[in-house]
Amino acid sequence: MTPHAKPRDMHRRSPGSLIIAAALALAFAATGCSTLGGSAEGDDDPGPVVAKLNGRDIRQSELDDWLKNDWLRGISDDQQQLYQLRRAGLDGVIDDELIANAAAAAGLDEDAYLARETAALGPVTEQEINDFYARNRDRIQPPQPLETLRPRIREFLEGDRTVRVMNNLRENVEIEILLEAPPPPPIVRHELPEGGASRGPTDAPITIVEFSDYQCPFCKRAEATLKQVDALYPGKLRIVYRHLPLDFHENAMPAAVAANCAGAQDRFWDYHDLLFENQRALGERQLLGYADQLGLDADAFRSCFEDEASAAQVSEDMALARQLGATATPTFFINGIELRGAQPLEMFRQIIDRELSARPQTR
Repeated sequence: MTPHAKPRDMHRRSPGSLIIAAALALAFAATGCSTLGGSAEGDDDPGPVVAKLNGRDIRQSELDDWLKNDWLRGISDDQQQLYQLRRAGLDGVIDDELIANAAAAAGLDEDAYLARETAALGPVTEQEINDFYARNRDRIQPPQPLETLRPRIREFLEGDRTVRVMNNLRENVEIEILLEAPPPPPIVRHELPEGGASRGPTDAPITIVEFSDYQCPFCKRAEATLKQVDALYPGKLRIVYRHLPLDFHENAMPAAVAANCAGAQDRFWDYHDLLFENQRALGERQLLGYADQLGLDADAFRSCFEDEASAAQVSEDMALARQLGATATPTFFINGIELRGAQPLEMFRQIIDRELSARPQTR
């Protein structure tokens, strides 16, 4: 999803700008397949001092101007996301000023100064690329060979040269961050009725209910993470899949119906995996073909697929999602605690570990 407004003049990409791009990607895209609304109100109040750079006050109004208020649309009511965006933005404000001052002292414009300093660090070497891949290989999902990723790693490391220039500048100045983080939101635990296809022990201490859409690319990404989570907690997770096909995915509803029909023949998860593996091929002919591929009873499958009651079953999941306020896919409920979007593994582990530690220990 793209913010409504472009940032102000950013022909030069400072490390702070790169951080902001990542923060915006999280703020606007991590929710998955959905739409955001809302607005941010501005006024003449300069706001509190959020940082000091060599004794100079940086106020919240300056920070929000750097971010552009329009970029804050859709997250202004979420104090956690707003804090994360502002905190990342502070680095951009500070970096811009440090570069401007250093460039002026060197008698260069800012682009020329950055080019000179990054060039002084030397080109990215093949060994650096190999070392980076080795350190991060296990975190790359889905797994990809080094040769496929080599151009992207090189591009990243070249950008990291600029970060190193900024780190050198920061070592010689006094920076004090005063922006206060909001208190953590209270844990809200939703009550979810039984239903949906499930795997794992029925008495597992952790139940993860996922609302998902077979055409949503974020849902496909989340499936890989969910499998990692499942492997990390053997015997402790019960995973439940419920349908939330979105209106703008024309094949999502029939795919959901087909998955339930495969479930009627005890092959839900096999069929479910096939749908995500073939996310771009979910027409009726393909859906029937996947049933044949799994050796399902073709007549029973087609009869189920064409039965209005099968679509009604999916609609019940959709109604439950609306009742819970789940409007984006994927949305997870971990023991009733909501987690939105294709979040990284660490976010799942954080909630699961907290839930497990709160349970009485048994021998």
